[in-house]
Amino acid sequence: MFKYMLYRAIRTGITVFKDGEAPRLEQCKREIAGYNGKASLLWKSSRSFSDRRRTCEYLLGMVVPSMRHVEVRVDNSDLQRFPAALEKELNSIFHRHYSTREKYLLFGRADDEAYKVQDGYAVSVAELLQNVDVRYASRAHLCLRKIYGRGAPLPLLCSSSIEAMWEVCKDQYYKTQISLVSKMQPTLQRRC
Repeated sequence: MFKYMLYRAIRTGITVFKDGEAPRLEQCKREIAGYNGKASLLWKSSRSFSDRRRTCEYLLGMVVPSMRHVEVRVDNSDLQRFPAALEKELNSIFHRHYSTREKYLLFGRADDEAYKVQDGYAVSVAELLQNVDVRYASRAHLCLRKIYGRGAPLPLLCSSSIEAMWEVCKDQYYKTQISLVSKMQPTLQRRC
């Protein structure tokens, strides 16, 4: 699980710190706000999880065209973009928003409390990155902010967030969740 969390966070970091084109920051903010206004009603409905997720993904493609700038593909030219001078400030932002063990346990969750903490964290990161390169701030909004139905993203990698991820992976809460999913896997395979 730790390797999976690191992989997701590394991929996000590479996407945020690319030097390529990015949409305007105000456009990203508008699109995300518009999408969340529509998707939050759907996400909180009583429809099945898979139906809500599928509908949110469809809506996301229509309402947030800036997401096309958030690519999953990574090539070698993308791998050396993190400005090392930001480490101390990213650690400080992380501690401000993920200040307790209980908040660490919000990683990867898609409930209101997790979204609230993650959104505050993402806005703070974007404000910092705007002073470095506005393209970084735009992609931080797209990659890190609350977007209903996408799942809760992880914080950017810094020494504090890596330590927190390790603590999360050792916690009984997540061990129990993984155990439950593992036990359900054979049942799900038979149904598919």
